[in-house]
Amino acid sequence: MNSDYEDAGGTNQFSPLGAIPITCDHPFLTASSAAVCNQAGHAITTDANGDDVLGFYINKLHHDLMPTGSGENIYNESTVDFISLGVTGTFDVQGKTYSYEVGMGNGRTRIISTNPEPIGARWFAAMDVGMNPNGTTQTSLAVADLTAAQLDIYENGQAADTTAGTAAIAAGDLTVFYTAAQLAAYATAAAADDFADCRFNYDPNYVIPGVTIGTSGYGDVVGGGIGLGTPGDCIPYNVMGANNPQNEASKEYFIAYENEGAELTQESIYLNLSGELVDLPAGPVEFVVGYDEREETGRFDVNMLNYFGLTLNSSPQKSAYGEMQINSSYVEFAVPLAKDMPMMEDVRMDIGYRHIDNSNTIRSRDYDVSAISLFWKVNDELAFRTSEQTTTKSPNVADLYGPLNPSYQQADDPCDADYIATGDNPQNRAANCAADGIVQPFQSIVSGATAPGFNGGNINLRDERADTFSFGFVYTPAIERGDLSITVDKVVIDLYDSVENFDLEDNMVACYDATVFPNDYCDTFTRGTIGGNPNQIVTFSVGRNNAGIIEFETTILNMLYANSLGDFGDYSINARLYHQDKRNEADSGDIADLVDKTGWASEPENVYDITFGLQTGNLFTYWKVDGQTGGWINKNNTDSRADYYIGANGTAIHKYGGYWTDTLGMVYTPNDQTTLTLRIDNPLDHDGSESRYDTERGLIFQGTNINAGLVYKF
Repeated sequence: MNSDYEDAGGTNQFSPLGAIPITCDHPFLTASSAAVCNQAGHAITTDANGDDVLGFYINKLHHDLMPTGSGENIYNESTVDFISLGVTGTFDVQGKTYSYEVGMGNGRTRIISTNPEPIGARWFAAMDVGMNPNGTTQTSLAVADLTAAQLDIYENGQAADTTAGTAAIAAGDLTVFYTAAQLAAYATAAAADDFADCRFNYDPNYVIPGVTIGTSGYGDVVGGGIGLGTPGDCIPYNVMGANNPQNEASKEYFIAYENEGAELTQESIYLNLSGELVDLPAGPVEFVVGYDEREETGRFDVNMLNYFGLTLNSSPQKSAYGEMQINSSYVEFAVPLAKDMPMMEDVRMDIGYRHIDNSNTIRSRDYDVSAISLFWKVNDELAFRTSEQTTTKSPNVADLYGPLNPSYQQADDPCDADYIATGDNPQNRAANCAADGIVQPFQSIVSGATAPGFNGGNINLRDERADTFSFGFVYTPAIERGDLSITVDKVVIDLYDSVENFDLEDNMVACYDATVFPNDYCDTFTRGTIGGNPNQIVTFSVGRNNAGIIEFETTILNMLYANSLGDFGDYSINARLYHQDKRNEADSGDIADLVDKTGWASEPENVYDITFGLQTGNLFTYWKVDGQTGGWINKNNTDSRADYYIGANGTAIHKYGGYWTDTLGMVYTPNDQTTLTLRIDNPLDHDGSESRYDTERGLIFQGTNINAGLVYKF
């Protein structure tokens, strides 16, 4: 590695994120390109004499060093082991029958991924190319090549100091006897015999690369100290162009395959007892009481190349391990209130209570949750139902303990002059950025370039909590042909601490748009000075996070119609519609920060699916349509630039249109033990460019996906 290849700030430019220097005498430049370079290039380094060396820099994303989007060269192996044992039975006490169930489960999932990993130091060495002078042309003329006059001088020591001549002959160097023409001819022949090669192969003073990533001082050192092999092993890599077939041999030199993986385990036990408690006029009160316990562990193994920070886009990574345990005890009652009465064919109430203990490696928590529901069947055609419950959900082991891996992210910095007047709460944003010491107009580097940080699990995640209320009815009218069922439910959910995936921009927006500042989101990134520019993002930690408050209301419509086609079988149409009545969000968890997101394209107002089915004997075939309506790109229109969202036709847009996708499938059940399934997603092989999809959405579909399954019970 030529350590002279540095930018003005002293950062070595041989890096995946930095500009790669190309001198005008680079062996892979064509003659015409070299001429342009010598005419228009600028000094990028100096030679041994301190003179400027002309050249230019290349910035590019090295797609040809990465596995393709389809997963080429990536090998994944997943192994799942699971065992479940249980005992069920009944017994009688005072004329009543009680049922019990006791069991346990033990499972393990092991995932091993084999990935191609470019070794940073070897890649840098393969790019550091010069002209190897050690060609096949001899380094000096032999005695037999001397002219008669030269041979006479050589033999008699004339025109040359005998001692000097003897020393030159002993060293095999006869140049003291050459004519000027012979020397010029030799130089031309030797130069023609030079060849493009890695400097490592011919420079005895070559230094193994240890390279600082980036041009702006972010700085992680990769590759330092790794062996490059034996001189002659390195094969030059031409960084210019893309997918150069001549680079395949070079890739074999600097790309290695390494394994990484994860292992998840779960152990559980459960027991419950159910039966009738007392008799009421409308029937017996039923109960179930039980206890369950679940322990989960997660181990995430980084490959050794990344562990030591030797790969191209890698800082040193670490493996991770964690565990959690959830114990709960519960009791539930089903209470009949009325039976076979006018307008009350069946009325019953269900009540439940559960106590939960949740612990992981850093804390323990306990919760009490409950539920109550009422079902009122008026007659054979109409029934009403309502429920209210509190729930909690714990993050899984991957959410908590997933390894923090290096990540490079770009973000629209809320405090940047281009974005300071935008967002859901622009007044909060401007005030909080000013309180953070950021003076406008401010230009943030991360708004146009990536910053280094970490992405992974979050051990500080809180459990999700929700309060839910629902009300609806079921209508099954008697019709002349076929069967019809219509259900309508209104669902209201207040969700707290929802576990979501946050990137750098999400965290920054949650920090600066909040009423309370600073807040927890502000602790996920750090500002500092880069290249003399203050208040720049120097590092961050992103991944799973708690998303504050979500107030959600939706109306769910489900309609099922079925009828007979005689000898052709029975057909059915099942349609479901989810209409979003309200969606308010506040990442900060402060009610004052709630923002109306109802009808945004990212959270569509209407989501629907329609399934057309045909049952013929043991075969059920279907065509399913999944779709959503369009919505606002930014409902609040807080962006001050009228042309911020430009459509494919060049005009400003504010909404995306809706779209739908297809699925074909079949289920064949020849007997009670065997079930065969076939599902074809995207059967028309759409790629997202078709007329039913908005170009502006940028939808991409990865071809047709076919899944087949076999289930056999024994």
